[in-house]
Amino acid sequence: MNRRVICVLMGLSLLSSLSWSFDPTAPPGYEAGTLDGAMGKQSVYKRSPKKAASPEWTLRQIVYRPDGKSAVINGWVVQEGDTVKGAVIKRIEPEKVVLSAKGKEVVLSIAPSRPTIRR
Repeated sequence: MNRRVICVLMGLSLLSSLSWSFDPTAPPGYEAGTLDGAMGKQSVYKRSPKKAASPEWTLRQIVYRPDGKSAVINGWVVQEGDTVKGAVIKRIEPEKVVLSAKGKEVVLSIAPSRPTIRR
C-alpha cells in the first residue's frame, strides 16, 4: 500500500511540474518563469529569444521588355531609380538587382520558390 501511495505522489508531482512548463495564458513571444522575491515565488514572463529576421527585400521576378526593364520586389513592380523600403534601385540585370541602402550596395537574386506538393 505504501509503495502505491508513493508512486501516485511521484506521478502527481511529475504532472504538476509539466503543467508549469507551458502557460497558455502567457502573451505571444513570452516564456513563463518564476522569480524568488520578498513575497515568495512569483510567476514572471520574459521575452523569448528572437527568431532570425527575414530579409528586408525579396526579389521575385525580373522582366526585360523593349520599352524597359523592371523587377518585382516585395510585391511591388519597380524600375531603376525607384525606392522600396528605403533602398534605391540602382541596376536591374538579367540575374540580379542592385540596390543602394544606407550607403551600402545590396545585391538581390531571385528568391527560390517553395515547391508545391500535390496529392
